[in-house]
Amino acid sequence: MAKRKKPSSKPRPKKGKPSESKAKALDQPIGFWTNKKLHLIGIFVFAFVLYGNTLFNGYTQDDSIVIIENDFTTQGLAGIPDILSKDTFHGFFGTKKGLVAGGRYRPFSLVTFAFEYQFFGPSPFVGHLGNIIYYGLTGIVLYLLLHLLLNPLSKPGSAFPWLIALGATALFMAHPIHTEAVANIKGRDEIFALLGSLAALYFILRAFLEDDNKWYYLSGVIFFLALLSKENTITFLAIVPLAFYFFTKANSSQILKYTAPFLIASVVFIGIRTSVLGGFSVGDTPMELMNNPYLKLEGNTYIPFTPSEKLSTITYTMGKYIQLLVAPVTLTHDYYPKHVDLMPWTDWKVLLSLVFYLGLIGFMIMKFNADRLLVFGIFFFLATLSIVSNVVFPIGVHMSERFMYMPSVGFALVVAVLLYRLGLRLGAIDAVKSIGTFKVPMAILGVFLILFTMKTIHRNMAWKDNYTLFTTDVATSANSAKLQNAVGGEIIAKAIEAKNEALRSLTPPVAPNVEANINNTFMAQVETAVPHLKKAAEIHPTYANPYLQLGNAHNYLKRFDEAFQYYNIALTYKNPYTEATQNIGVTHKDAGEYYGKVLQDFNKAIYHLNEALKYDTNDKGEINNYLALCYASMGQVDKAIPIMESLVQLDPKNHTRMSNLAAMYNQRFSITQDPNDQAKAQQYLQQAQQVKAAGN
Repeated sequence: MAKRKKPSSKPRPKKGKPSESKAKALDQPIGFWTNKKLHLIGIFVFAFVLYGNTLFNGYTQDDSIVIIENDFTTQGLAGIPDILSKDTFHGFFGTKKGLVAGGRYRPFSLVTFAFEYQFFGPSPFVGHLGNIIYYGLTGIVLYLLLHLLLNPLSKPGSAFPWLIALGATALFMAHPIHTEAVANIKGRDEIFALLGSLAALYFILRAFLEDDNKWYYLSGVIFFLALLSKENTITFLAIVPLAFYFFTKANSSQILKYTAPFLIASVVFIGIRTSVLGGFSVGDTPMELMNNPYLKLEGNTYIPFTPSEKLSTITYTMGKYIQLLVAPVTLTHDYYPKHVDLMPWTDWKVLLSLVFYLGLIGFMIMKFNADRLLVFGIFFFLATLSIVSNVVFPIGVHMSERFMYMPSVGFALVVAVLLYRLGLRLGAIDAVKSIGTFKVPMAILGVFLILFTMKTIHRNMAWKDNYTLFTTDVATSANSAKLQNAVGGEIIAKAIEAKNEALRSLTPPVAPNVEANINNTFMAQVETAVPHLKKAAEIHPTYANPYLQLGNAHNYLKRFDEAFQYYNIALTYKNPYTEATQNIGVTHKDAGEYYGKVLQDFNKAIYHLNEALKYDTNDKGEINNYLALCYASMGQVDKAIPIMESLVQLDPKNHTRMSNLAAMYNQRFSITQDPNDQAKAQQYLQQAQQVKAAGN
């Protein structure tokens, strides 16, 4: 690309590339406030101050999908070709399970996970460290970009670019709403998308201002990588030309020229994505509440919201985002139904949100050329929010805090500008030598930074593991069917883990009451899961998974009849449901063992064991063993012996079953006095002793 001359036409007022002398004047360090190097170091260190306590957190939430349970990521470098050529979730779901509607093609973060897995194995420490580093780099790039954008609007010696760039960056960095993106390793796709987008904009502006082609080409490459991180990057196709229009003297043809690398990268990305996934189609609208939050229950059937109901509910969530940005008091990772329910237009929160957003749009229209800095910040916020708002296309959930990661840049810029102007109103002097006159806005910003930093550090603790995250957030998202279900499942999983650990720690001989106490503690913990699962089913009556888990819980609690009822309800709402069918068989087996061994009710035990044999299970040998013992306990040795003989033939090294078979023949001999029975008993007893002596 040939060198070009700058246009000779007179630039618009307040626009244009800063002169060399002006640029030097702006970059002359005068203490901390204008020392760019110190600012950049401070920003990077600030990332570790904010998120350093995540380094010892484990994997949480969707980390299993993209890292530890992803067939491609866990192959390390060998899995990268599959990562690049398939849906992002293919390595977890495979082809037998349905992927997310419309598909996801976000391979770049998974490639970095594969690298980490290759060299460090499954290490959440390395994953969290990577996120902190990339977050710190995002803050650095944001600061450099804002400084580059604001210089042309400043007079020599102005405090304006320094205060705005540093203030907006600090506010962005500290905001607690980013914890989902940074504290959750999977959130790296959000980090990469914004880091790449900001860096691409920064380099394309440098390409224009410095007339240097290397930045031009580099911007396109970086933007392409950002697109490979997450699709919302594409919103920068609107932000880039506006940045040129507001902050440079580029004419229309130049704006198009410098937007071209972004357009080309987007076309290439869409082409690759289409070849991998088959386009951007979202398919038919799902009629399951966990995949489509805009459904309501009438009778026993879910039907879609009316267009008006859907729009009013979306309007509410848009307002909720503003509340979370201004006052992030209660944060949660879960906004699934019905944490957000149908919100009518008559609700004041919906109306307030509508008025607020109409005001933002009206302000942009009226002040488009008169207040380009605020307009740019508002436009940045709205443009990047649009793609995750459910207005453009459905995203499967009402809202999520990670969706604010990119839009919050616009919010931080607007707040920094307003605080700067407040300082001017209060008599501050716009000069780097008089930055101290901005003490009121700096104090206000300082208070928010302290509060936000404290909230961020505290919120990170919730992301320690799934149990901590779910049990923490259920207090906020009490009406989320998905979270109530997840809490119940995690409590049960934790109880099983604790029970197994306690049993492993026992050293024979074990007092009879010790194991009983362990089981009682286990059952008490499982009992606490039941209300959460019932709440999930109450919120979403056709949600099959809570019924499955209620069946499991009642099996553990030895309330078998209730367990079967819940499994059957699960099958009513989801059929086929392999897990429910298999667990019915498991529960019959457990019931048979419990009624036989503990309650000595052999009739019930035999019924359940015979029912268990009807299901596809790997425990048929154990089930038949219990069945034979029950028949023998009832004196029905003629039924017990054939079963036990078949088991011994299948496993001739099992001395316990041989001993039991010998005992059964002795039992029959006591009745029949048949010498053949006595001989068989002696034969199997000798074989059992020989097998045991051989160490089998």
